[in-house]
Amino acid sequence: MSRLEMSRLKGKPFAIGATIIIVLLALVYVYRLVPGYFHAVFYDHETFRDCSDCPEMVVIPSGNFMMGNSNRAPDEKPRHLVTFDYTFAVGKFEVTQAEWRAIMGNGPSRFRRDDLPVERVSWIDAQDFVEALNVKTNEKYRLLSEAEWEYMARAGTTTDWSCGDQDTCVNLAGWHLGNSYSNNPVGQKIANGFGVHDIHGNVWEWVEDCYDFTYDGAPVNGSARQTSNARTDPNEPCERVMRGGSTFTAPWRMRTARRFRNLAENKFLNVGFRVAKTLNVAD
Repeated sequence: MSRLEMSRLKGKPFAIGATIIIVLLALVYVYRLVPGYFHAVFYDHETFRDCSDCPEMVVIPSGNFMMGNSNRAPDEKPRHLVTFDYTFAVGKFEVTQAEWRAIMGNGPSRFRRDDLPVERVSWIDAQDFVEALNVKTNEKYRLLSEAEWEYMARAGTTTDWSCGDQDTCVNLAGWHLGNSYSNNPVGQKIANGFGVHDIHGNVWEWVEDCYDFTYDGAPVNGSARQTSNARTDPNEPCERVMRGGSTFTAPWRMRTARRFRNLAENKFLNVGFRVAKTLNVAD
C-alpha cells in the first residue's frame, strides 16, 4: 500500500468525526433556536377528517395555561390562568381555498390556488362556512375562542413565540414580512408542539371573541368573550379578535399573545380562519 493510500485511510476517521460534530452542533443550534422543532417533526399527533372535503383536525388535550403577557401590550393584561376541562380539535391548517369552495361553492380569495388559505372572508363569512360545514357533516364545528387559540398556539410553551424567545425562529415556523411577499400554501413551515401549522403568519385568523381593551372579566374556562367594553356605543356590534399575524406582519408583531381586531363585516386579503370543535368534557 502506497504512502498516499495510507494517508487517505488515516484521514477518513478524522473526516467522519468532524462531520458528526458538525451535524450535532447543527442539531443543537436548531433545538435552541426552535425548542419544539423535534417534537413537531417526530411526534405522531392524533388527527382526523369528518369527510373527504373537510379540514384535517388535530386533537388538543385538556389542561391549563397562563394567558396573556404581563410585560407587553395593555390588552394582553392581566395575565391569567385559563383551564380547559375538555378536549377539542382544531384545523391542522388554516381553511384552504379548496375546502372553502367544496363547502361554499365559490371562491372569494384574491390569491388563487387550492392549497392557499382562503382570504377576503369576514368574520360573518367564517360563521357561514361553519354553519354549512355543520350541515354537511352533522357535527358542531365553530371558530376557536381566543383562549383556545392561544392555548393551541403555545402548545405548552411560555416563550414569546411558540418556537422560542427570539423572533428569528419565526423563519422556520411561519411566513412573514421578511420572508414572503404574498400568501403561501398551508403547511410548508414546521408545526408547533401540538402539530398545528401556520400559527405565526400567512394569514390572520378570526376567532369567536369580542375584543376588549384588557382581560379583566374574561372567561377562564376556555369559552369566548361575547361582550365588550371597547364599544363607544353599546348598541353597536363588537369588534372581533384576530390572531397570528400574516405575510404583511413583521415577526416581532407575531408574538403568541399578540392581539388584533376588526369589524365582523370587514374583509382583507391577509385574513382567514381555522375551525374547531369540542370533543369531550373531562369527568
